[in-house]
Amino acid sequence: MELRKVVVLGSARYVPERIMTNHDFEKFLDTTDEWIVQRTGIRERHFRAEGECASSMAITVGKKLLAQTGVDPKDIGLVILPTVTPDYMYPPTAVIVAAKLGCVNASGWDIEGACAGFIDGLYTAWSALATGDVKYVLLIGSEIMTMTADYTDRATCVLFGDASAGVLLKSVDESEYGVEGIYLGSDGTHWKSLYQPAGGCVKPTSHETIEKGEHFMKMEGQSVFKQAVKTMVTSIERVLEKTDTPIEDIDYFIGHQANARIIESTRRKLKIPEEKMYVNIDRYGNTTSATIPLCIDELREAGKLKPGTQLVLFTFGAGFVWGGAHLVWGS
Repeated sequence: MELRKVVVLGSARYVPERIMTNHDFEKFLDTTDEWIVQRTGIRERHFRAEGECASSMAITVGKKLLAQTGVDPKDIGLVILPTVTPDYMYPPTAVIVAAKLGCVNASGWDIEGACAGFIDGLYTAWSALATGDVKYVLLIGSEIMTMTADYTDRATCVLFGDASAGVLLKSVDESEYGVEGIYLGSDGTHWKSLYQPAGGCVKPTSHETIEKGEHFMKMEGQSVFKQAVKTMVTSIERVLEKTDTPIEDIDYFIGHQANARIIESTRRKLKIPEEKMYVNIDRYGNTTSATIPLCIDELREAGKLKPGTQLVLFTFGAGFVWGGAHLVWGS
């Protein structure tokens, strides 16, 4: 079977109005703006309004994507929603989003890939589109990460923000643009370095788990930092090997916005020019599966993505799971 090309028709984003600055955290935590900026690069992040959830934010993004591209929602064949903060344990939040958008002919499912969710979702979308099974896919990362944070733990609660962002992808016969290659990897031996202890079938929700704070994220910072840099470098190298592309030919590198120091260490190890590494973590914090498409949409809106612009996307998340994608912008 000859595979079809998969191109990006558009991108969109949504962030809640409420902004939580580092100075706001100073009011109730033993921390300072300087301490947070030096260790993470974050200055502010967005918090959801009451009633906002993963589906409501994703629906806003979906409406923007459909309006921007002119695609009929009835032509969408698949809605993919990477998220670790779904509306419910079941049904998939993606089917709620599809229904609200009028995607009556679409299948839908969530991807629980944490910070690697967007590239996991991109691989899934590419697989469906390249074979011609569907013509259009909505891929939207949507996260309410502020509900997962322990606001007595200054090391983790300052890291996260809420956001939703995504792309609309199309299957075409031939194109000089589109997804050129994707690389994925994982190592489950480190799963306890970044996880939520309770709420699953191993440790179901109980009064005890709530009292112990086991529904909040637990993270071993040094382990995460070391493995993130190592695997992000690997992801960039491997995906460019797959597409036989010199690293110098890439116009923008868009990494998961987990920590500015992680991104900077990755950049230095690969000797990537500073102007090619896109960073916006200072304004949003870590929005998990939404970070990469949030960056893409900012670049698009700023007019920096022209037909033929070459992008490398790279990520790392809980598991550990990591990956990279090489994309040529244009449709």
